[in-house]
Amino acid sequence: SSLIPGGLSWEDLLHPLYQKYKNHITWGDQDLLNIIFHYNPESLLIFPCQWNYRPDHCMYGSNCKGAEEEGVSILHGNRGVYHDDKQPAFKVVYDAIHDVSFWGLGVKV
Repeated sequence: SSLIPGGLSWEDLLHPLYQKYKNHITWGDQDLLNIIFHYNPESLLIFPCQWNYRPDHCMYGSNCKGAEEEGVSILHGNRGVYHDDKQPAFKVVYDAIHDVSFWGLGVKV
């Protein structure tokens, strides 16, 4: 699992960053990823909002034009929205696919 052409692994990269920033990070792994990509922006691919549609995109009005025009491609279930009633549309999608068996393989979501 080499991350950098020089051969550093995720562990080699994350542990020193964690040691350096552990008293200043709130979101754990997300903060560490943000630090990595801050210093390596060429390695980051930013998805349009419809490819990472989050509750924030519709919580206080619609703020993802791409989803309005093209639909949602990936639904991001952060903030526990699949398991509470704060965002009913997210929960309905989750409930609808929860027990679906894909490809007849018995794989359930």
